[in-house]
Amino acid sequence: LHPPRKSGWARMQKSRVRIVVVGDEGVGKTSLVTTLISNTFQEPTKAVIPPVVFTSDSTHDGVESSVIDTSSRESDMEKTKERMKEADVICVVYAVNNVDSRDNLRRRWLDVIVHELNLSVPILLIGNKADLREQERTREELEVEVNPLIEQYPTVETVLECSAKTIFNVDEAFDFATKAVLYPTQPLYDIQAHTFKSAAILAFERIFRLCDVNYDGFWDDTELNRFQTRCYPAEGPLDPSAITDLKNLIKELEPQGVDTVKGITVKGLIALQHVMIIRGRMETIWAGLRAFGYSNDLNLADEFVKLPANLTASRISDATEISAHGRSFVVSLFGNCTRSSRANSTGAPSCSAADVTSLFSIIPEGKIFLEEQLGFPHSLPLITQADGNKSLDRKSWDALWTLMSLVDPQRTYQYLNLLGYEPPQGSKRTDTLMQLVSINADNKSQSVAAGAKERSSFMCYVVGARAVGKSSLLRKFVDQNAPSASSLSAEYSINAVGQDWLVLRTFGPEEKSVLESDEAIDRADSIAVCFDVSEAASLTYAMQVIDNLRKRFSDLPIALVATKVDSPVALKAATVANARRYARSHGVDLVFSSVNKDNVSNLWLELVKISKRRRPASSGKSSSSGGSFGKTLVGALAAMVAVGALGYVGLEAYRRGLLDKLPGLSSNNNNSSK
Repeated sequence: LHPPRKSGWARMQKSRVRIVVVGDEGVGKTSLVTTLISNTFQEPTKAVIPPVVFTSDSTHDGVESSVIDTSSRESDMEKTKERMKEADVICVVYAVNNVDSRDNLRRRWLDVIVHELNLSVPILLIGNKADLREQERTREELEVEVNPLIEQYPTVETVLECSAKTIFNVDEAFDFATKAVLYPTQPLYDIQAHTFKSAAILAFERIFRLCDVNYDGFWDDTELNRFQTRCYPAEGPLDPSAITDLKNLIKELEPQGVDTVKGITVKGLIALQHVMIIRGRMETIWAGLRAFGYSNDLNLADEFVKLPANLTASRISDATEISAHGRSFVVSLFGNCTRSSRANSTGAPSCSAADVTSLFSIIPEGKIFLEEQLGFPHSLPLITQADGNKSLDRKSWDALWTLMSLVDPQRTYQYLNLLGYEPPQGSKRTDTLMQLVSINADNKSQSVAAGAKERSSFMCYVVGARAVGKSSLLRKFVDQNAPSASSLSAEYSINAVGQDWLVLRTFGPEEKSVLESDEAIDRADSIAVCFDVSEAASLTYAMQVIDNLRKRFSDLPIALVATKVDSPVALKAATVANARRYARSHGVDLVFSSVNKDNVSNLWLELVKISKRRRPASSGKSSSSGGSFGKTLVGALAAMVAVGALGYVGLEAYRRGLLDKLPGLSSNNNNSSK
């Protein structure tokens, strides 16, 4: 697993490296730089020489580097500090035959760099004048001497001794300085604890999972070479003898790192990286990380995590959905999840919720987003196994990714890339993973970009007074057989309605602030305002909500949804009659919801239908808008008085005529005039 010496195989994070050399007076800083330039020792004629630039074709790592010499005089310290602030790496030089210069490493240099200047760039400690040492030092003796400094200052990458006079280790010292920038240790490894940092472990686990094609938790020889050829393409696949040697090495390091039959485990991969740390082969580790998209701070490169600006919805009728090629990748992920699960009761492939959360475990906060923000798995149309357990079939899986892309397209783009999406050869992931779609004037969804598929997902907010049955509506949407007292609860529910997807969303105690926010309403395709047919007060609240929304959004698609129509008659007839009159006069759709399957299906169809009416022009607010919903107490009270008067008229003047039009209800069987 060794990359070639030149670094054209890896995507560099920097095209130029600035190396600043500091240290006490007389330690040989300038001599080191002049020896590096000429490859011969010459007594320097100047106290400080000008910056020296080495072109990319003259360096081992193929990047341009500049070496900046500095003065150690007290009068020049402010200038030296400015130089250090501009550095990518700082080489602190001391003389091995000068105890004072070694003692000054901490007080005069490291404290200034780390504490006073608050710099986190790599630091190299270089012991010059090794030729003047009376007795040669072993590596172990050097470690004992400098380890306290390395442990106290984590950005100190290493310590090495050299001699400008004999040209010993001079080239290597500056080569190491360049590598400390291009292949940094600090983001990966805790030098004090001698362990990889959690971010590095997560990156290795993700890489392992992406190369574990059969999802069995082991790399067989084919999967190992999948990793090898992706990270080190110039080296080619490993031959059987090299694989055997590698497995033997891993087994010595980590007994649980390899199974003689199944192959290498993730612990084995991490143990192998630890060997590279010990051997100073940071470029080998970073070759693997960069092949999977990681930058120097262990974040994925922008192309993996940032949704392109041209795919961000700028109009309220737009949405960002997963493209056809992206959907193919989503299907392949489902196939991976079902490898460890049995078929469902119909014999079709399915996976458990645990399989899904395991898949998302390689994504930082992925499980939290699924469960706490999307309400996974209760927000999905799950299937019931013969043993009563719930699982996800293809429809549930597609629903999950549709919900995610509608709620948070940026995160969806990032997650799919983290899970291993690769664009077609010759294409960019930014052009092939997701697409922007819209709704045209004929109520038919179409893509903004020619050749892309039509928009198929819509967001409907479900609002209304407390206890009108909003949560029950969401439960019913994902599970037609869910009991009314079901404990399932989620902020979202998604299901297929014909060829489209509909997402219902409730807000709980945040509902009022959402209704007041123009930005929040702009993210909805429609609003379902619910009222309980047996509670006239809930209709009053619903009408108040609609009135305030209409003032600000003249074309906002709104449905007035009557809930609990199967409850005892009581005052239901009068409330429904009043609702009918209000709906006609205000241009909103009145829809009934009940436990009857046909009735509730009609509700879903109606919500999709009105969602397709949302227009780009709707983002322009009505000129009569007097402020946001409930903004002033006077306005709220005035609205309540007006709606209350309307309710009273409706109960008296319209009760008899309108009740006859409602199936199952007649003015003849309701003797109450109250």
